[in-house]
Amino acid sequence: MKRRLLVLVVSALLAAGCGTTNTELTENDSPISTLSSEFGYLGPVCRDGNPTRASTRGVTAETIRVGVFTDFGFTKNPEFIDAAMAFASWCNARGGIEGRRIEVAVRDTNLTEVRQRMLESCDEDFAIVGGGAGLDALGVRERLSCLLPSFPAQVVQPRSVGADLEFSASPTALPRHDIYTGFRHWLVKEAYPESIGKIGSSPPTLRCRRCWQTRAGRVSRRSGRRSSTTTRTPSSA
Repeated sequence: MKRRLLVLVVSALLAAGCGTTNTELTENDSPISTLSSEFGYLGPVCRDGNPTRASTRGVTAETIRVGVFTDFGFTKNPEFIDAAMAFASWCNARGGIEGRRIEVAVRDTNLTEVRQRMLESCDEDFAIVGGGAGLDALGVRERLSCLLPSFPAQVVQPRSVGADLEFSASPTALPRHDIYTGFRHWLVKEAYPESIGKIGSSPPTLRCRRCWQTRAGRVSRRSGRRSSTTTRTPSSA
């Protein structure tokens, strides 16, 4: 199981873009035997094996089915599908996951049909891997209800960002965390510190102090007490 999850994360790393009916595709081995059997520092993640039984949803003695969400019916952008098929073909040519071939089920939401595709995925897929949907929050409740793990290449809406049983290879955002914070701090503190006074921004410490003072004043007014915080006008912004 640990190796299966590892490979699912790997396939999520390969996919990237915006992801009406469900289209199921199964890859045939492609002539890529001359390529390396190792996947970066993870080593040989795909290899032969001798599976004998179906162990869980989406897994048979011969295959592991993973769902790839996409908005292809709306965007006409095939990058999630192409990336998933490329990895599956490469992996299957090397024996699959411990002898089980990866079977890709494309879950085309056509932008708005996220919930419908999620219900299908709940019935048929081992996990959701390497895709994404613009309205991904619409399927979170259904996914968690069926305990379906997700390894998306793209996460969009706040309700989907950081949801349970979700491990994103490249999150566009995280709860209470801006992934570009370090870059922005570098811009205004090291690269162009003089820009602070020219773009209408205040130094971070001053801005935080103002927010705290404003919040304290609101709380005091609501409680009927006078705030003990003295708000002073700074000499310079």
